[in-house]
Amino acid sequence: MPSTFRPGAHRRATLLLFACVASGMLHGCWWDGGSSGDVAAGPAPTPASFTVGGGVTGLSVAGLVLANGTDTVAVAASATSFTLPGAVAQGGSYAITVQTQPNGEQCSVSNATGSINSANVTNVAVACAAVAHSLGGTISGLPSSGLVLSNGTDIASPTAGALSFTFATPIAEGGAYAVAVQTQPSGATCSVGSGSGTMGTADTASVQVTCSANAYHLSGTISGLTAAGLILANGTDTVSPAANAGSFAFTNTVAFGGTFSVTVQQQPAGQTCSVAGAFPATMGPGDVTSLSVDCTAVTGLSVVVGQTSCPIPNLVDGNGTSASVPQAEGLAFDHNGNLFVIGMKSYGRAPTFLLLTGYEQARSVVSAIAGDWEAARRVELVLPETGVCSVDNSEEAASSACCGSAPAEPVPVTLGALAGPRPFARAVEPPTPRAGCCS
Repeated sequence: MPSTFRPGAHRRATLLLFACVASGMLHGCWWDGGSSGDVAAGPAPTPASFTVGGGVTGLSVAGLVLANGTDTVAVAASATSFTLPGAVAQGGSYAITVQTQPNGEQCSVSNATGSINSANVTNVAVACAAVAHSLGGTISGLPSSGLVLSNGTDIASPTAGALSFTFATPIAEGGAYAVAVQTQPSGATCSVGSGSGTMGTADTASVQVTCSANAYHLSGTISGLTAAGLILANGTDTVSPAANAGSFAFTNTVAFGGTFSVTVQQQPAGQTCSVAGAFPATMGPGDVTSLSVDCTAVTGLSVVVGQTSCPIPNLVDGNGTSASVPQAEGLAFDHNGNLFVIGMKSYGRAPTFLLLTGYEQARSVVSAIAGDWEAARRVELVLPETGVCSVDNSEEAASSACCGSAPAEPVPVTLGALAGPRPFARAVEPPTPRAGCCS
């Protein structure tokens, strides 16, 4: 019966053939000639796989069994090569070990591990001899645990502070070895020197492992900082966050196992900052980013300079950081955050008392800001018990007044960094009055 030409079917067959050629899957495409257009793929190709083997030297007796996982091969006496019966897929890994040593000999494996790269492996080397020797070496600077050394599939795990190591499996004479760091210790980095060679006629202990502690950074967050002047310190390393900064980081690093203590070296103007946490702390195996600094506005009087007026009874309370001056009128801060108080209220006092004591306070404060601490601490105003001075503040009257001479003409001063210790808060007792000059 003559065949019937169907243009639609022919067109579908042509398109299917083109698609198969373009995809490289021509051998896996078929079409039954039906009109449904269904396309079915053939079975997937079997993944490529390869064998693993190598050379054998010095084997004069039977009994040697080599293994790659569960895949094993018995190597005959005097054999010069071997191949494991199982295949390894492309990209798969292998690790050849001696499962059973031959009778009276010791065999060791080099080039024992690797991955399949589109070809059979033939470079595994098995060396056998009647005598075998140990492989080890020295370690310096190992600060922590976690170090793993390897020689092929044989490993050694020295403890923290160890000065030497030895692999458990001896190496046959003439066998090759290659020591490497398989796992680094916590917080440190180790390297291997003289790690490769061929076993001679004696134990080898010349491999050198050198370790050093890693160093890590200190950083953290800041909350509430609104002013400049803050200086944070870790020993001699300092950092000066700007006003409104939300974080900080020290420049220098701290070695693993070393200690650090973060402190406030200088407070910002008008604020008090503190560092959270317990110090000294020990540096762990990683950067410290959890430090926290909290800043708040100064709410009380922690430092008072130039308080030389007669305080109203019970209005000056406490000493040191607990001192308070409830009726201060004038407050001033220098760039180091020191607080200066001028102008104590004194209800019912004579105006000249307020003026003269104000002059003295201003003189003391300006001297302190200028760095002249001797002048700042010197009292140049003497008041009677009543605290009332002569009503005449002229130069003539002042020369004989109990409150001392009239203030000299203003003298310009240069404001700079305060030299000397920070002033401390204190309540000053009224000085002994000069007899007979005040009413």
